[in-house]
Amino acid sequence: HGKRAIIKLDGINSREDANELRNQYLLVTRDEAVSLEEGEMFFFELIGLEVKTVEGQVLGSITDIIQTGANDVFVVQTSSKELLIPDIPEVVLEIDRQSRVVTVQLLPGLIDDK
Repeated sequence: HGKRAIIKLDGINSREDANELRNQYLLVTRDEAVSLEEGEMFFFELIGLEVKTVEGQVLGSITDIIQTGANDVFVVQTSSKELLIPDIPEVVLEIDRQSRVVTVQLLPGLIDDK
């Protein structure tokens, strides 16, 4: 419904019953998951991927993904801090599923080297 999924669970027949399940996780197998378009990935597939710059500098790995209204943002844990990397074409140049590496072109000022 709109951007939300509506599901019906066996044994859950009222809003009150459904409300009891609020804030619970629902496990869906990959076979039962929605189909993705070419080049799309589920968030869980991105968690743990190594992030490196086009120059080869390893920044860290993706630990979380923040959904904003405009674009997703990868939370990358470095050895000392978290970086917020916008998932936009100008920054995220390649996601290599086989090697589990995300190659990025950092925007000026994205990393404060001080």
